[in-house]
Amino acid sequence: MHVQNRHHDTCPQSFQLQNDANFTVGLHLEAQVKKNMLVELCAKNYATHDGLVNGENGIFQGSTKVFDSQKVIWILFNNFKRGKLTRIKNAHLYELEIHPTWTPIESISKDIQIGSNVSHTIRTQFSIQLATTCTIH
Repeated sequence: MHVQNRHHDTCPQSFQLQNDANFTVGLHLEAQVKKNMLVELCAKNYATHDGLVNGENGIFQGSTKVFDSQKVIWILFNNFKRGKLTRIKNAHLYELEIHPTWTPIESISKDIQIGSNVSHTIRTQFSIQLATTCTIH
């Protein structure tokens, strides 16, 4: 599955958003993920009150279409307490094939200013990236 991010440009037609996270506030253009891949939340503290913060690891379980164009991705977090309030709030999204321990993650939008002028773009994405291993010494 490709998790692609969308842009709504207000920039001149000649401008093209770069596929370099250094130029897009750390947001990657695309993440290629498969079921059971280790991912982590990134780019935004999704729901701090629910433990869904930058760097929180989980296992990608898939995606479902909620409305005509909106998708939700499903993450099984390593710590079951993470996302508990989000799961309760979104109980209406659960279908037979969705396990009750999976947490729904909706896309977020971010307004990105281009350079020092008034041009900007709105980027919509799922705030996940492939996880890496961390050690503490």
